[in-house]
Amino acid sequence: MKATPNSLLISIFLIFASCFSAFGQNFSEDPQGAIDRSVGLAQEALSDPLKLEGLNSVVFRYNRARVGISPAGYEGEEWLSSQLLGIIGEINGKSLFLTEAMPLPDTEVVEMLDAFSKNSDAFYSFYDTIQGEFGFQKISADEMLLYLSAYAVVSNTTNSGLWDALSSFTGVWPLCFWQG
Repeated sequence: MKATPNSLLISIFLIFASCFSAFGQNFSEDPQGAIDRSVGLAQEALSDPLKLEGLNSVVFRYNRARVGISPAGYEGEEWLSSQLLGIIGEINGKSLFLTEAMPLPDTEVVEMLDAFSKNSDAFYSFYDTIQGEFGFQKISADEMLLYLSAYAVVSNTTNSGLWDALSSFTGVWPLCFWQG
């Protein structure tokens, strides 16, 4: 029996979701603590290519879901293909060669926390809408926020310019902010 690309991605996703152990606390109750824990999650991903592929897959599928619903008002196929896919592809390709996750700068964490406080209600509403349709039934909204935070760490570790671009193009919405 030949594995289809979708079944392979689902398998990677399930392994990814079951391997990470950085959960337990509600993101909205302690966003600073969750962002701090995301460094450990990013380190796990960088230490294991299968986990890294799972993280990459989750972030891509999350942003793919945004195209259909456009919670921030500008997402669409053009945004996904012209703005976001190039950045995500570069992060994914370069992150394969990394061994150590570097925490985000404190000033950027403060901006992420501010962005979350402004966008959290819209995010939880959006995530509730997409959770079942896009195969995220086993990932709570708080876990997704932790994955997005870990991806922010991976992107910054890969190249701070890529993190600047990702956060500017809101690849980690609702944790994004306009780099100025």
